[in-house]
Amino acid sequence: PTFEPSYVTPFITPNDRFYRQTYGGGLYPEVDLNTFTLTIEGLVDNPLTLTWEEILALPAVEEMRTLECISNPPGGYLIGNAVWKGTPLKPLLERAGLQPRAKEIVMYGLDRYFTSLPRKALLDERVLLVYEMNGEPLPKAHGFPLRILIPGRYGQKQPKWIHRLEAVSMPVKGYWELRGWSNECFIQVNSRIDYPLNNQLLEGETQLVRGIAFAGLSGIRKLEISADRGRTWMEARIVKRGPSTMVWVHWELEWPLPDEPGKYHLWSRATDGEGNVQVKPTSKFLGDTFPNGTSAMDWVSVQVRKPRT
Repeated sequence: PTFEPSYVTPFITPNDRFYRQTYGGGLYPEVDLNTFTLTIEGLVDNPLTLTWEEILALPAVEEMRTLECISNPPGGYLIGNAVWKGTPLKPLLERAGLQPRAKEIVMYGLDRYFTSLPRKALLDERVLLVYEMNGEPLPKAHGFPLRILIPGRYGQKQPKWIHRLEAVSMPVKGYWELRGWSNECFIQVNSRIDYPLNNQLLEGETQLVRGIAFAGLSGIRKLEISADRGRTWMEARIVKRGPSTMVWVHWELEWPLPDEPGKYHLWSRATDGEGNVQVKPTSKFLGDTFPNGTSAMDWVSVQVRKPRT
């Protein structure tokens, strides 16, 4: 099969290639670790203020997680996978002692960004406060010195440069939520075709089709490819999975090229562990990501040519 290794998406995204999204136009806070603190306050019995040294002294875990932006369009690159190191949030919330009246927790970043989630979501044992990314200190563009990782949610609910958590009694709409974006931000099942490239000329007997797929906490069950606008489907092979469903998968399919030359549209369709299936491709701007993200299929157009004899 025809295949260019240069178009293989690394399973672990290098820090300098990991997508960057900020609401402040790319201005990153300057942080002095000597004065940095993390505060947990509001409706708690024992407000906490932790120094950087105290944070580093907490029990540490290292986990692989995939992050995706809610505005990532079909076939988009606002998604990445990394190995993160940090400490679980739940023990800190338990030390602070959430009061019964505390219904939500507001998360504040040093860039003045804020968002919130119900207390149950942040008491999930998988929620992490992380300070390393792929074995290096968290880069400034990705939230140095501290960011939060919350499973099953788009990046909108996972603030960078986090420095304060406030337990409150009423729902609070964050920066993007006030502008109409989802207040839940559950990740929708999605996939991307990395190869062949759009408008690529193909010839020969077969073509290796390759890409990634990602979903919420239920993970990816299967990936299919159609070459006839959804009339029939071919099941691809999942070639690599991460250590948990919170990580994307790599897939590939050896596509027998049609005997009839011409233009073909390849569609990718993922199904998650709960049976949710991607919807047909859309021509709307950003794949209709507003306000809940999108599960629209990615597609590429290729030209099949008979080999010269």
